[in-house]
Amino acid sequence: QNYLNSGDWNVRRNWADIYNTSFLSYLYTIRQTFIYNKDNVFENIQVPTLIIHGRKDTFVPIENSIKINKMIKDSEFVIIENTDHIIVLNNFKEVSQAIFFFLYKIESASKITPKSY
Repeated sequence: QNYLNSGDWNVRRNWADIYNTSFLSYLYTIRQTFIYNKDNVFENIQVPTLIIHGRKDTFVPIENSIKINKMIKDSEFVIIENTDHIIVLNNFKEVSQAIFFFLYKIESASKITPKSY
């Protein structure tokens, strides 16, 4: 709540992220976004997958998510316009709706059954 409507480069929010995850975890996570397909991990995903990306994200290029979407068979890609990397805080409603509709579509298509776990 303290950082609603903050941008990608809000120093106080970034510091809170680092403080809550640890500096090494934060760096590791950022690094992984740029070497994201080591060992062809994405091509091996066999469960329904939703990828959500903010159009104005300045942390992780949208091209990365587009590539990942192409690598994961039958994944769904949602771009939220006019938002940056902080979509979970700044666009809670849009993210929640995207997740809801994705799960509804999966359930309706009966792609997930107890046998597929």
